[in-house]
Amino acid sequence: MRISGPLSRLARIVLLVMLLATAFASLRSRYIGTSEAAAEPPLITAWPNFNKISMGHFTPNAMVTLTVYDMEGGDVILGPLSLPTSDSGFAEWRSSPFDGDEFFDLRVGHYIEVTDHEMGMTKTLVVIYVTLDRLDHDADIASGTAPPFARGMIPLKKGVRTEILLHIAADASGDWVADFGAEGMNVLPFMFGVAMILDDDDDATCDEPPSIQLNLGEAHAYLGTESFTPDATVTIEVYDAPGGNLLYGPQSHTTDGEGRVEPELDLRAHSVRPVFGYYIIMTDEASGYSKTLVVPDDTVNPLDYVNDVVTGTALPSSPVDVFVDTPPGLRHVLKVTADESGNWTADFGAIGADLTWESRPIVWVADEDIDQTWIPALPSVTASLTYDWILFTDFDTPAVELEVFDSMGGNLVFGPQTYSPDQGEWVAKPGVDLLPGHYIMATDGLSGRVKDLVLGEVSVTRYDIARDTIAGTAPPHATVEVDVTSLPFNIFDRMRVVADGDGFWTADFGTHGFDIAENMSAQAKVPDEDYDWTAAQPLYRVLLPCVARSWLRPATERAVR
Repeated sequence: MRISGPLSRLARIVLLVMLLATAFASLRSRYIGTSEAAAEPPLITAWPNFNKISMGHFTPNAMVTLTVYDMEGGDVILGPLSLPTSDSGFAEWRSSPFDGDEFFDLRVGHYIEVTDHEMGMTKTLVVIYVTLDRLDHDADIASGTAPPFARGMIPLKKGVRTEILLHIAADASGDWVADFGAEGMNVLPFMFGVAMILDDDDDATCDEPPSIQLNLGEAHAYLGTESFTPDATVTIEVYDAPGGNLLYGPQSHTTDGEGRVEPELDLRAHSVRPVFGYYIIMTDEASGYSKTLVVPDDTVNPLDYVNDVVTGTALPSSPVDVFVDTPPGLRHVLKVTADESGNWTADFGAIGADLTWESRPIVWVADEDIDQTWIPALPSVTASLTYDWILFTDFDTPAVELEVFDSMGGNLVFGPQTYSPDQGEWVAKPGVDLLPGHYIMATDGLSGRVKDLVLGEVSVTRYDIARDTIAGTAPPHATVEVDVTSLPFNIFDRMRVVADGDGFWTADFGTHGFDIAENMSAQAKVPDEDYDWTAAQPLYRVLLPCVARSWLRPATERAVR
């Protein structure tokens, strides 16, 4: 039936809600059971890649008998096993490689038989082949294979919770596609899919493909897994390139009951800092299956929270998922596409997100078989003309070499001095009277990446508590960010103003309804092209940067808070 006319959209929504309600009820019973188990028909769900069989809606607080045959009408290869059911009529069997000689490998073609003696009935399921080969978070599409004309559904999960789902049907060649975007559904990066193919009485065979998870943070490089064989062994190897030098491993790690490496491996703790081109191999020893990941070349520039914009680079014309958090605990995501030169821009201001210095942009990248990398922003430098400190943000390295010159290409006035931060944000006090035109270079001791800043012109000339205004100077027509903070940062406000043609600016916080108090500190900042900042403070108001979290002395001394 085709619905057209002005009610077609409403009808589609109603039908979709009915579909979701029915499917979610089925999924709830498959994953955790329900209190109305006896009112629903019993269901069997087979997970060959997890060596797991789930049974739902059987008699609560009773026993069921599980038997597995090598094929329908074939020989018994597992059981009969007596399994207890829960209060909701749910039971589960699984086998782990750690079971030794008792390990059982559930495969396509096996015939499962579950008998409920209280009900006096037997349910059966033939394990069939089904794959989830692709989950495209940017196109909002999933695809895979199954027997020709097979039907089923694909729920997308966040952890163990099902977020969205669609029904699927294979074509004559056994291929299926789930177009979530066509139904107005957004496939987010943190979602994982399960392909479920149903038999005639809704028993299911599932595939949840394994994936590598690489999280590159401020001071860590966590390597984890999703959906590898549970309670098994994964071997990890890291190379500097495909076919290159071995940097880590082969090293065995164990997975938990959900197929995740537990605990996650921090490669930085093993002196491995993954950069573009590094090659990771993770082998599931139970199945012999290997997954590989090449660290992508995507970058995220330091946050432009003056304009609520995040920029970066990726492969030309490639999709990019960009995340930022804004207080109080809100997360925003934008899907953008790099241009032909590989540059991209995510305008969070266009969706009403007000970014602050606390917002941390992260880019999420997935390869063709759903292995995933989380990439943080590049570091940034802020220098105070008033109090001569230098603030480093998002430097994820144990060693930074600092140099200060009287101009770009000029004379060295400080350094080179190596600092050893213990976190991504820290402050150095080089003992130099920092002036406009001074040139600062900060070199990452591991990657060799350099962040530099030519100090600009900015000052704070008036801090007026009575009128709730702050005023100063900057280059003509420059954008100036003005922050007011009370320690320990429980009151905060920010204004963006533009200097006039003579370089004067005024920030009237009274227009925000914000009352500047005696115990508050303030600073004004102007950015360079890649969002390093020159800052100034009222001379009697602040001695340390408003956002500083730690104070460092050179590596030859102990770091002091």
